[in-house]
Amino acid sequence: MDVLPAMMVDRRRADIRRLVRLALAEASRKQRRIETVDPLVACARRLFPYLHERVLYEYARTALRVIRNRTPGRYQTTLLTHISASSPRPEAVL
Repeated sequence: MDVLPAMMVDRRRADIRRLVRLALAEASRKQRRIETVDPLVACARRLFPYLHERVLYEYARTALRVIRNRTPGRYQTTLLTHISASSPRPEAVL
């Protein structure tokens, strides 16, 4: 009995991840930020035309929370790493 709800949760998570990926790709292409539910609802309607409106809004609200709570990447690109490695440190200059 526990398998069915777990499968439903996994599918919902996968759907929301797809929605977040698509919405971020569109926002990046249009050079906009996602700050409201409206662009997410539009993407959700295209991705999941078979879902009820209430479920689409729930997906969009959850996706908005995921997008707003993302942490920026904590990695450096190779170029920035080489620049910071080659620049003199302030304590070495003194």
